[in-house]
Amino acid sequence: MMTPLAKITRSQPPVRMQRRFFMGGSVAALCTWMLGAPLLAQAAAAKTPAKEAFLKTSLMLTGHAKLPPAQAERVYQALAAGDPAFAGKILDLQKFIAERKLNASGLQAALDSEQAAFAALPRNILQGWYVGVVGSGAQAKCIDYEEALMNLAVSDQLRPPSYAYGAYGSWAAQPVQTTRKKA
Repeated sequence: MMTPLAKITRSQPPVRMQRRFFMGGSVAALCTWMLGAPLLAQAAAAKTPAKEAFLKTSLMLTGHAKLPPAQAERVYQALAAGDPAFAGKILDLQKFIAERKLNASGLQAALDSEQAAFAALPRNILQGWYVGVVGSGAQAKCIDYEEALMNLAVSDQLRPPSYAYGAYGSWAAQPVQTTRKKA
C-alpha cells in the first residue's frame, strides 16, 4: 500500500499539452488580439459632447454632409493635444453658432467683430481638414496628406504633388524634348 508521501514523491510522466488544446488557445489569443484593438479604438473614440460639437462644426465649416471618422478623430486629437482648453472652446463655439443662428459664411466675421476668445478656432479646424496640418511652426503636426480636403477637391483633375503614380523609377526618365517650328 502506498503512503501519502509516496504518492506525492512518486515520479509521474510529464504532462503533455495536446495539439488541439494548443491550437485552440493560439487561435483564441490571436482573435483576442485582432478583435481587441478595434474595440479599444472604438472605446477611445467614444462620443463626447466636445467631439460631437467638433464634428457638427466641421460639417458646417467644410460644407460636407459626411466626413471620414478616422480622419475626424485624428484632427480632433491633434487640436486637443495642441490646446488643453480645446474641448471647452469647441463647446463655446458651438453655443455661439447656435445662439446667433450663424452659417459658415458669416461665422468668422461675427467671431472677429465680437473678439471671441475662440475666434481662431474655425481657421484651425479648416486648416486641419483642408491642409491636413494642425498647428504651426515646430508644433505643426501632419494629420493627413493624400486625403486632405484640398487634395480631394481637385482630385478629378490633379494628383497630390510628390506622389509617383508610375512604376518604380518612372519619374527618373527625362521628358521628351519637343521643338517648335517658327512660323
